[in-house]
Amino acid sequence: MTGINYKRSLNSVGTEGLSSSGLQEIRVKVSTTDLFQEAEEFLRFVANYVTESGRQIHSEETLVYGYWLVKLRAGDGALEVWEYDAEATDFVPGADLALTYWRDQHRVCNQAGAPFRPPRPDRLTVVDEWVMEGLPVQAVRYPSPEHMSGWWITTDRYNGDVNSVWRQLLFPVGDNYFSRSTTITCLA
Repeated sequence: MTGINYKRSLNSVGTEGLSSSGLQEIRVKVSTTDLFQEAEEFLRFVANYVTESGRQIHSEETLVYGYWLVKLRAGDGALEVWEYDAEATDFVPGADLALTYWRDQHRVCNQAGAPFRPPRPDRLTVVDEWVMEGLPVQAVRYPSPEHMSGWWITTDRYNGDVNSVWRQLLFPVGDNYFSRSTTITCLA
């Protein structure tokens, strides 16, 4: 995008140039400089959205960024990016989880030659009763209605009986019962 620059500081990356178009500047904090590139990609994504749509983002609005939810809040001269915490219960400053999930999910999709289609974490997922016990899982994604993620996550103990599975929001399934480093990165 022309006219928009991305300025890095000690622990954040922010836009410069959105204000010349009547839009608010945006800043994202990160805990490590290893996420600066992902932070710039996120800001480019949001800047493209607001400039191409002509839509202004206001404080307290949420955005879906891949698998994770972020919120923009009024800060010192810019909208600050906040994200759901690991339990998806509160918004916290920064975007480490959102940026890491985005990066890692893209990497897995590229390695598999698959399109990047992350589910919204507030969609329903089918799980068997043994998933919640922490057993190793396998996952298959099916075309599904809008309220479903499409994922069926089961263990070797699943016997094919659809009466032995239940629908669970993807947030608690992804956050409380699996190893983040393996399962969440494969959900896109």
